[in-house]
Amino acid sequence: MNPTTNLLNYPFTFSVGIVGHRPNRLHDADLPLLALVIRETLIEIQDTVLAQSINTSLHAISPLAEGVDRIFAEEAQELGWPLICPLPFPIEEYGKDFEPSVALEPNSLSRFHNLHGRAASIIELSGDRHDLLEAYAACGRYVLDHCDLLIAVWDGQPGEHGGTAELVELAIAANKPLIHIHSTPPHHRTWLPG
Repeated sequence: MNPTTNLLNYPFTFSVGIVGHRPNRLHDADLPLLALVIRETLIEIQDTVLAQSINTSLHAISPLAEGVDRIFAEEAQELGWPLICPLPFPIEEYGKDFEPSVALEPNSLSRFHNLHGRAASIIELSGDRHDLLEAYAACGRYVLDHCDLLIAVWDGQPGEHGGTAELVELAIAANKPLIHIHSTPPHHRTWLPG
């Protein structure tokens, strides 16, 4: 029996991760259009991957932060992709980031609970509230390390430790397949490095 034939019948998993801005860096974005571009990107990825192997399952990896993470997670779930959610802290601790007094989006906490409640898998990382940037950076690195392709919704500007710009740099350095969706309309897509 041909070993290649057997390999093609073996089930594969292809994971797509997301990094991107929170609402405070999306003030110029057209959010419905951005959601549509993310959805179209996921459909193109799905069609391309499934054309190579019908035995491939697609997974979405999102930490469920406000902004791009949630848009991506919702679009992936609507397409039927299982959602994998690495969180910088345990669920209840992370949920404090989305309470009404600190949230950047309306109904943020209920939206967070709705998304993680439908996730296929939750990975609670052991981040430390006393070093928030490192906790979020570790979560971003988890996404990068566990995806086969990374989507970055980014304005092209530098950012803080663990932010989108740093993760884009790490992805490029690691030769990770990367799609950059510009965070400003019309939300063009490009492969990086371009």
